[in-house]
Amino acid sequence: MNQDITGRGNKWHLFIYKVPGEPSSKRIYLWRELNRLGALYLQQAACLLPARPGLLEKLEQLKSRVEEFEGTAYLFPNLNLDPGQEAQIIEQFKEMRNKEYQEIIKEINKYLAELEKEVRIQNFSPAEIEEEEAELEKIERWYQRARERDWYNAPLGEQVASLIDEARVALARFTTLTYGALKEREIN
Repeated sequence: MNQDITGRGNKWHLFIYKVPGEPSSKRIYLWRELNRLGALYLQQAACLLPARPGLLEKLEQLKSRVEEFEGTAYLFPNLNLDPGQEAQIIEQFKEMRNKEYQEIIKEINKYLAELEKEVRIQNFSPAEIEEEEAELEKIERWYQRARERDWYNAPLGEQVASLIDEARVALARFTTLTYGALKEREIN
């Protein structure tokens, strides 16, 4: 879990870039990389990130990449913001993470419904366990990536953690039922 910073005296990295319009794959690459870092787009091609360990180096690498793409990039590290603006920016970061957490919640709910269906139709097999384990691991990885970008502890983060715990319990129950059903089939 990341530390919740109140917004007093934070430092910020501003990254502005421009790349040629074609091929679009370069713009898409930059967009994906900045999203992975958890950047907040202030407007098209202008991003803000809190000054955290490792982020400046990654932004410097992206700046070099923009230059390789025959574009231009500007990196303004360790900026101070007006306290009022900073509070608004922090709320935007929380809102951004909450949107991602809402998507994760939808996936967990689908997962739980799928497990319930498998129990109801008694689809008990080792292959089904493996499939369900893989799906839960995918959701957990997504949540971990979101937490790494959750600089200000968005409110829905804890709800996702609880739902993942619930999903683990549901998977353990499904696994127990599966092995019980398999054992019963062996006996009969």
